[in-house]
Amino acid sequence: MKNIFLCLALWMTTLSIVPSVSIAQKVEFRDSCPEWQLITAKDANANIVLMLSTNNDGQKYLVWSNPSKKDTRFEIHKAKGPINSEGQIEVCIIGLHVFFFYPDKDSYSLLDLFKNPKLDTGYYAVRLELGDFSGFTQTPFDYSNWIVIQKTEIFVLIAELKSEDWRVRYSSAQDLGNLKDAAREAVPALKIASQDSEPHVRQAALTALEKIVPNSFLEIAGAGLAAVLLTITLLLLIIRHKRRRRAGLSVKKVV
Repeated sequence: MKNIFLCLALWMTTLSIVPSVSIAQKVEFRDSCPEWQLITAKDANANIVLMLSTNNDGQKYLVWSNPSKKDTRFEIHKAKGPINSEGQIEVCIIGLHVFFFYPDKDSYSLLDLFKNPKLDTGYYAVRLELGDFSGFTQTPFDYSNWIVIQKTEIFVLIAELKSEDWRVRYSSAQDLGNLKDAAREAVPALKIASQDSEPHVRQAALTALEKIVPNSFLEIAGAGLAAVLLTITLLLLIIRHKRRRRAGLSVKKVV
């Protein structure tokens, strides 16, 4: 019985269809929206603050507080645009739930969220829900305010940097470089691509990094040189230690 519930919990970590914001109706999440609805971004009953944060590399994260250590899920709806001047969002009545059972987790990168193929480029209204979602009861205990996030072409290009086809990786690196400073979110992925097994991809990634963050090539080269110098230093210390050990053994034999 325990294994059955475990299997159910693992199955629920995938995307599932949720009913509309205000009416209990299930329709497949698709490109065309059957009906749009105007909602208020700030809910007086919301007990959680959901924010969008940017780290030093330019990557965006959804950040929240989870002191109750409950299961977490996102409710996501397509939106026509950002929050308007009256604090409202026009959203599709059909949405998705993204589950993950990590009570200690308090952030989630947009890059990871947008890896899902169901989420095309465009605006999305998102809110966080906390509860016990491992069983059949799916009612959240707490939820957050709504915020609007946008999946841009940059997220698609970053995903393509991991393509099995080196030509796709090469083209993606070139396109990201052409976006220059607007592609700062791609810097970590491009640094990994600069070590690609295909030389054309490595060169394209380094060129892109130089366009996005000037002098980044020197930073990467400096990091590589530092690693080489550290390796040489360690080897010299090992050789020195062995010579001293041999010298000590020779002295003992003479005595």
